[in-house]
Amino acid sequence: MNRVFTQNRKEAFFDFFQNDRFAKVNGMILEDLDYGWARASMQVDTNHLNAADMVMGGALFTLCDFAFAAASNSYGSMAVGTHMDFHLIKAPRTERIEVEAVEIKRGKTLGIYEMSLRDGDGQLCSKMTGTVILYPGKSLFPGSIEF
Repeated sequence: MNRVFTQNRKEAFFDFFQNDRFAKVNGMILEDLDYGWARASMQVDTNHLNAADMVMGGALFTLCDFAFAAASNSYGSMAVGTHMDFHLIKAPRTERIEVEAVEIKRGKTLGIYEMSLRDGDGQLCSKMTGTVILYPGKSLFPGSIEF
């Protein structure tokens, strides 16, 4: 497999992830992507706040899940999350939050990823680890798998 994430490939994946309707309606943006790695962000607004005026844990989880999906599917074949462990560390203090997803291990049938969510001040707010089942050969979209 060609392991160079070209600009054309990156643009195709950005177009694909623009179709993530739940992420889009919640203001989540895929910032950058490479094989086994992704960065996503979200501008926090009042719709993301809970009754205590803090960012809802579910919004933080969803941003981590979005980056997790991008990183684990970055090879072009389908990867589906099967297990996630999510830890809230502290409430974000800024309106912009960002998560980085990093591949820890990718085998023939499973992949493991770690997501770190930080606020705009660089403070670690949550950590998530996730496992995916890999479906080699099942393309996300035409041309997504390179041979």
